[in-house]
Amino acid sequence: MGDRVTASTRISVAPPGPPVPRAGGAIVAKGVARRVQSIVPADGDRIAIAYHEGFASSPGGIVVVGRRDFAVSASANGLFGPLHAGGGAWIASGPLWKGRLASARIVDPDTLAVLDTLPLCAPFARTGAGRIIAHTPVRATGQVDGRFCELGHFDVDPGEVGAGRVVLPDRSGLVELDLDDRRLRLLVESAPFDPFTLCVLSPDRATAYAASSFGRIVAVDLAREVIRWERRSPRNVAVLSLHAMAIDVAGARIAVAGSGRPTDLLVLDSSSGETLHEMAVCRLLGRALVVRKPSARVEALAYHPSGWLAVATSGGAIAELRADGSLTAFRAAGAGIDAIAFLDDGRALLVGGREPQLRLWPVDI
Repeated sequence: MGDRVTASTRISVAPPGPPVPRAGGAIVAKGVARRVQSIVPADGDRIAIAYHEGFASSPGGIVVVGRRDFAVSASANGLFGPLHAGGGAWIASGPLWKGRLASARIVDPDTLAVLDTLPLCAPFARTGAGRIIAHTPVRATGQVDGRFCELGHFDVDPGEVGAGRVVLPDRSGLVELDLDDRRLRLLVESAPFDPFTLCVLSPDRATAYAASSFGRIVAVDLAREVIRWERRSPRNVAVLSLHAMAIDVAGARIAVAGSGRPTDLLVLDSSSGETLHEMAVCRLLGRALVVRKPSARVEALAYHPSGWLAVATSGGAIAELRADGSLTAFRAAGAGIDAIAFLDDGRALLVGGREPQLRLWPVDI
């Protein structure tokens, strides 16, 4: 399994209460990946781990490990997350262009060999056989009449466009691509300087929920190509900046989180976009002294099969939000957490981020 770590203490944050012991975890997959971006349970007992340091000179990489022993079965450089590891082929980000996401790769799930090249970028989702959701590259920027603005062309390597055999739309935004005939349709246009960076699908894959960094959230009916509901970005980006998104197993609730004032976590009704829960998680964790280093923002979200929400923060804490709005938390890593995933039907939680290893925590709630 791995090296045991000291059993953590669970703190009741909201409402406040005395600390209680919780089950201990283990350090696994030492040195397998640097700065883990995403953890995706794949087919069989495999787990796909994508990593990248966040700067142009880093090649990034994908590592596939076994669920039981965390031994590496495949690895590749130059590919990184967000990663969609499902179906007959996986979707990953390709090399950066001028420091920006502007390319995608379809890879073989067994060997991680590149099968196809696309001039698109994350977020990725699969809507059906041979159909994927992605985002156009961002627009190039520059000065026009003394004003800084987006220009009329995409900031993308022309070689990527030619190799991908894709005609990009006139506008930037969330798109669906048919990989067989290379037909691409624009689902929803992104606002200037604010591309969609997060996307999840309803369980029936009929609705795409997308969010931008500046807090815009939309629900798109894929068959009708219309927006079912929308929450516009706040005028002040400090109010809410989004870095994580998740949907529960039933498809009834959408969670989005990041940083902001006065809230950094929203749980929304998926049918209407109405707020079910609103919380300042990082501020609450700071007051409860869950970890020594304050959490600046929420980095990752994951719904447990039973319906509660795991919230990972930049301070190394995992908060557990129940359906009734109560919040507990524990120290889950020695540094910031960037990726989490439930394993074994929710019996364990795998945690990765800025540490050079992964931690595995049993789920005891």
